[in-house]
This record gives sequence, C-alpha cells and structure tokens, in this order.
Amino acid sequence: MSNNQYNVIKPDLQFASAPESDISINTYLDQTQSEVIDYDRTVTVNLATLFDNERNQSNTFRPILKMSYIYENSLVGSTQYEIYRDRLYYVNPEQSTPLLLGNNIWSGLPSYQEFEFIRTDATNPQVSYRAKSASSYNWSVVYSYPYLNDQNVPMDYYFEDSSSLPSWVSGDGIPFYISTGADNGLPIIQFNCIVQHGLTEGEWVELSFGYQGTNTFQVYSLGNGTESSNEYVFNLENVGYTGTTFDTGNDGTFKRIVDINNSGETKSIYYVRVHKVITNPDDSLITLNGFELNSFQDFAAYQFSSLTPNNISSVAKWQSSNSYNITVARDLEITERLLDNNNRPVSQIFATFQNVGHYGWWNKLRRGWEFNMLPGQTNPWWDSTNGLSVESNSTTQYIRNVNGSTVCVNPPDCYTFTVNLPRVSGDTLYGDWCEFNNITQRERVISKYMNKMTYYTKGFDVSDQPTSNPNGYYYQVHFPVVLKYFSDYIESADADFVQGIPNYAYYSQSLQSWLWRDLYPLGFIDTNGDGVDYPFLNDSHYPFTDIIFRLYPEGASFDINSLYSIVPDPIIDGCE
Repeated sequence: MSNNQYNVIKPDLQFASAPESDISINTYLDQTQSEVIDYDRTVTVNLATLFDNERNQSNTFRPILKMSYIYENSLVGSTQYEIYRDRLYYVNPEQSTPLLLGNNIWSGLPSYQEFEFIRTDATNPQVSYRAKSASSYNWSVVYSYPYLNDQNVPMDYYFEDSSSLPSWVSGDGIPFYISTGADNGLPIIQFNCIVQHGLTEGEWVELSFGYQGTNTFQVYSLGNGTESSNEYVFNLENVGYTGTTFDTGNDGTFKRIVDINNSGETKSIYYVRVHKVITNPDDSLITLNGFELNSFQDFAAYQFSSLTPNNISSVAKWQSSNSYNITVARDLEITERLLDNNNRPVSQIFATFQNVGHYGWWNKLRRGWEFNMLPGQTNPWWDSTNGLSVESNSTTQYIRNVNGSTVCVNPPDCYTFTVNLPRVSGDTLYGDWCEFNNITQRERVISKYMNKMTYYTKGFDVSDQPTSNPNGYYYQVHFPVVLKYFSDYIESADADFVQGIPNYAYYSQSLQSWLWRDLYPLGFIDTNGDGVDYPFLNDSHYPFTDIIFRLYPEGASFDINSLYSIVPDPIIDGCE
C-alpha cells in the first residue's frame, strides 16, 4: 500500500488557531487500562471524556439573556384623553391649569410604565390588569433563526436635506456616490458608501455601470483622510478616465470581488435575512434583576394637586434604570439538520423583540435599517405614506370614550387604540441586511434591522403641527445568541475526496475542491477568543448572552456618548 495515501496532521493544525499539543507517547509500568465487559457496571470510566462526549452530542439549549434596558423618555406631547392625561409628568403645568388662567392643554411625558418590560400599574383603568400578564402588555420576546435570504427587498436612502439616492433592492449591492480627490498628489475617484463597504485594498469591485466595456475595478486605497472614513470610502486610481462616467455626484451600487481571476465564485452576494420564529411569547419568562440597575438614574417628581388636571397630587416617574433576565420555559432542540439562510448548520439563534402596546399609545410598527436613521431629524423612509416601511405584524384595535369608558356614541370623543399583535412560532419577519462570500465562507452584517414606534396622535400628540411622519422611538429587533462558532480556518478537500466532508461544504469549480469551515466543538476556545464554553447540565446547554436593549429617541445617535453627558478625566500636567 502506498504511503502517500496517509496524511499525519499535528493536533495544533486541527484548527488554524488550535493550541499546540504534546504528541509524545509516555510509557508507564502502572496498568491504567482494563477490559470493558458488556453490562459490567464496575468498570471505571474517564468522566472528563464522558462529559465531553455527552456535551457535544446534546442538541438541547436553554438560552438565558441578561438585558440592560436603556431609553430616554424625551418626546413631550399633549392629550385630552383623560386616562393618559392624568398620568403624565407635566411640563410647565402653570400654563395648563385653569386655576392660573391656563389653557387646560396638559403637556408632558408619559409614565415610565409605558416603556417597561414588566408593568406594575395595576390601578390603570385602560385595560383589566392581570399580574401574570405583566410582562406581556408592552413587549414581546421570542426566539428566531434566519432560514432564508431575500435579494429583492426594496430600499431607499435619504440625506439630511431629504434628497435621496436612486432606489435599489437588497441584492444589488451597496450604494455609493462619487466625489473626486487626491492621494499623495495622485488623482483618485472617491466612492462614498452609505454603510461600511467591507473592502480591503487590492480587492476588486463590480460597479452597476461600466466604462468602455468593463465594470470591474481594483480598489486602490481606502478613506479620505477623516476619522473612520476607511470603513465608508474606497478609492480607484484615476488613470485618465474621460467622459462623465466618474463625474462627482454620480451614484450606483457595487459588489465586492475577492479574486478577479475567479470573479464568478468570489463575488459577494447581498440579501436581507428572513427569520422564522421558533418559540411563542408565553415561552419567554421575563424577570427583574433584583439587585442590579443600569448606569443611568431614575427620574421622578412630586406633583402638587393644584398643578394637575384632576386635582390629585402624585409622584410621577418618567424614567427608570431597570435590567431584566429573560429565560425560556421550554427546551430548544437545535440539531445540525436545522440549516440557516446559507444552508449551514444553525450556529446562532436570535432573541427577537417587538413592541406590543396593549395600552394603546402606539401606532402600527414601521420597519427599516440603521441607515434609515438620520441624526437630528426624521427620515422620509418612515413616513406613513411609504408602504415599504410598514411592518408585517398583525394588529387589533379597541375603542374608548374620552373618559376611558368602553361606550362611545359621539365620534369626536372616540379614541381607536391599536395593539401590535406579537409573533408566534412559525411566523416570519425580515432581519439584518447582510453580505456573504462563498470563497471566504463568511457572513457580514451590513445594517441591522430596526423597528420604529410612533405615538397614536389623537391619544398623545408630540408634533407642533399635523404630520404624516411624526417623531418616535427606534429599537434593534434581533439580538444574536451564539450556540456554536465556525472555525477561523477554511478547510478544503479534493473533488474526489468524500469522507469527512460536511453536507454544507461549498464546491469550487475553479479550485476543483470542497471548501467549508468546521464547527468548533463545545468547550473549545481558539486564540482569537472564538468558541463557546457554556454550562452543561441535565443534558442541556445554557448559553448566556448579555445585551443592551436601547430605545433611540428621534434624532439620537447610535453613539451612547452623544446622548449622555460623560465627564472626562481631569487633565494632569507636569506641574501637578
């Protein structure tokens, strides 16, 4: 038998970052092995090996979330609906109270109860409060996984002056607009992207338009000299292009190409992930962290009876700093037969959040992505006239009189409140906008999926004048819970080699080989810190994820430092 049919692989080469192992064989005079006899329960077994085998064979997961909840209740509004009106934190009540010749229009901020994950206002007459439903009135949390890619999702991008780029669909690639510049005196063509481009110098791009019969160009450099611009700007060397193809202000889309000599297989695909829900809202158990608050303080104030519409004094709390634990009431069976949106074993599931709003403060949800948020103003994408931004969840409605009574005969005094029904197991919804490359076998999130909550205007008006695009709050919908990690090393095998090749491997026609990334065994952590080592007990895994769930008020930045005042360290010079 020919020796070249065998390959000896060192343990430290099993994965690219696997630690080196001692492969020497030590011999001892002590007997450490014994014959295993069927049904003999007296045989000593290696507990560590048994534990590791059972751990990696188990497909049962019980995820645990610790959620720090950060929001800023900052949108002041007014209302004539008495139940809402009597529970506000009043802003400038002296201008409202008739006792001081006020206008009797009460403006303020809603109670913190309208934002919490667990409501405790049992005396609120808007709905019939039930203690066991306290965690379901405002929010719903379910688990989902991405099972499909959609390359035909319509998208739009608006600048701060409300001008826009031409519409595109998710599979077209990443939009850009062109400007001219120079790099060390050399003329370049700058491509300004609305999201992170994911390119490196030397790679290629396929543009949505061509120049003299070609539409593929090599990336010359990144950035325009400003901070963080390397992630959003890439440059082509201007070798003397003529005509108007690369004029300043022109726009289009591009797709990344890793190897121009194999452009067909190394060109990235772009898509929106479609999620499938695998749990029901009642499966999620939400509890307060009894001895932990986030780093931002609560806000409350005493309101005198003479400065309230019902002449009853109260303590109004409009801001909280609670954190929560979210556990699942049933086991999740995630086997390797369950494939994700790229036909690979599911390596992560997602905690999917949705505002419900049983108390009627909110309209039907709207949907979009991070790039649809503008600092300082409302993006036209979210306008109620734009059917593309309407979320796909179902709703229900109920009617109340101005005083909260369920009987309403005078239409001007009638209020129609909307409830966003939570999603249940089997439902689908959009997710993040992503890029995937078959050669690198990596998926990259381009822009996260967002929902927007807007107030029911008749019930609580936050605008100075009527508008179809009112201010509101944004939140990230999906948060990943990692179950397993894919290796940082790409495995390969010849075309005629079949043993040990997983069913999700990609076959490259140009390389005539299979390509894939192995799933790390549970308990293995590589030198990059990738891998999972969750507790394993009672034949179940307990993946733990610590997240920050934020409500972004209209115009806020995703940088937390821009929302809150951070005191810098004192400057110390040599004289101190």
